[in-house]
Amino acid sequence: MKSLHILYHIVRADFYERFRRYNVLIVISLVVFLTTLYLPPQDVGRLAFNVGGYRGIYNSAWVGATVTILTIIFMSLPGFYLVKNAITRDEDTKVGQIIATTSLSKVQYIFGKTISNWVFLAAASGVGMLSAMGIQLLRGESLKISLSGYLLPYLLITLPMMALMAAAAVLFESIRRLRRGFGNVVFFFLYLINYWILIAMTILLLQNTAGVSGPPVPLIPEPTGALEIFRNISAAGMELIPGHPSGLDLGNPFQVYGQIGTFVWTGINWKASSILGRLLWVAVAIGIASAAAARFDRFDPSSLKVRSRNKKAPSRSKPDIHPAQAPDSIRPASTALSASVRHGNRLNSFLHIVSSELRLMLKGQRWWWYAAAMGLITAAVALPGTETRQIVLPVVCVWPLLIWSQLGNREIQNRTDQLVFSSAYPLRRQLSASWVAGIILTLITGSGVIVRLITDGSWSAVLALVIAAAFIPALALALGVWSRGSRLFEVVYLFLWALGPMNQMMAAFGFPMSADRLPVLDFIGSSDASISAGIPLYYALFTLLLLALALIGRKRQIQG
Repeated sequence: MKSLHILYHIVRADFYERFRRYNVLIVISLVVFLTTLYLPPQDVGRLAFNVGGYRGIYNSAWVGATVTILTIIFMSLPGFYLVKNAITRDEDTKVGQIIATTSLSKVQYIFGKTISNWVFLAAASGVGMLSAMGIQLLRGESLKISLSGYLLPYLLITLPMMALMAAAAVLFESIRRLRRGFGNVVFFFLYLINYWILIAMTILLLQNTAGVSGPPVPLIPEPTGALEIFRNISAAGMELIPGHPSGLDLGNPFQVYGQIGTFVWTGINWKASSILGRLLWVAVAIGIASAAAARFDRFDPSSLKVRSRNKKAPSRSKPDIHPAQAPDSIRPASTALSASVRHGNRLNSFLHIVSSELRLMLKGQRWWWYAAAMGLITAAVALPGTETRQIVLPVVCVWPLLIWSQLGNREIQNRTDQLVFSSAYPLRRQLSASWVAGIILTLITGSGVIVRLITDGSWSAVLALVIAAAFIPALALALGVWSRGSRLFEVVYLFLWALGPMNQMMAAFGFPMSADRLPVLDFIGSSDASISAGIPLYYALFTLLLLALALIGRKRQIQG
């Protein structure tokens, strides 16, 4: 009973702390917006989730399945990043040091954090499910609310998926190497791999349903649970839709198709094996939380001290310049600035600040990072122009992600903000120097692509890449300044990169990811379609807007 009492208070405290934040409203609003978007009225002629151009009438089964799919696809990943701060927050606020002195065990602490993550994600998903009921009544195609149409997908699909996200977030926080930016990137790619597997299994499912010869769909359930919905809807569509159209698609809710065909879908036919398969993932989540408890160091500072000594050991004969040390980190900029005031050499002063910012950005990078960057430059020059743009360029534009994410928040993270903000011209020189340093870094890593494009005479593609080199650090600056951290940029940029450049790269490999639907997100100009549509010019204007937002946010920080 005492253990349950402890778990209750851990869950309760974390739940209240999280629901007071504005980003919770953003995620819930996103799910409600997507649900409204993917359930368009019949008379507007738009089609979203469909089977061969047909959709189910908006009864509880269809609406519940739609909001479940949207939740597990579009909310589970942001949900992971929302809850991946429980242990980090305790460590940063020094609460962890207090916890380390109590009798609270590692298992109690880790499982308390896991359950609190799960309850939070379950509550946010439940709000989306309740809003879907209102949308069903608003559309008016079926005024009967069937609780089983909403509760069964929520209990058997959404909750197990959210349990996995909750446990994975705690596991990543328990491993110090994965606790911050690097872990965010690793999990994003793991999520993408799972998404690709889901697409491949869906294709096999449609082939089997349509009678096309091919390998059978694996019986082992995938973690999202979407395949269970796809399996039942596809089978029902083959029986109820005239002509037996094939194909199951999330659709394009912005495109007008005209008259939309409908059919009546009564919901998932749950079998005992399907239910056990979904409960299996709850057991997997418990296993992940147990692994996290085994890895958790219970805020023991000894491992961190050992790492710090190892980092400082090679620099005993030469003073080390560390961003967290305020006098050393800003002395080059302030000294150059003072010299410029005395001698009027403002350009040299600005270039010196840019050089200092660039050195700070690159400080601490391991040899393999530079080796990989050189490999990308070499590959870009050696490959033909088409492969360079569609394959190498997207990788080039994600490799420095964790360096870009420092922009706009390094002063806050290293607690040098008061010193930097009180220096002369912190807006006009220091902030702009950070942006220029980010541009230089992007152009250096993309230099191989630029050489190949110039050799091929693709000047429009060169211009698009230069605009991207200005856009990316501007986005990092704006999001870093306003969020006072690096996570928001890492998540937003990874989403933008996956839906844009990576979409184009996967299309080059023949992977069915509907790249032709999202040319507007190809901000690096990896395809001729986006350049012909003038997309880079829109990102040039967006860059100016982001810079203005960064200046406004930094001015508020200085005045506050």
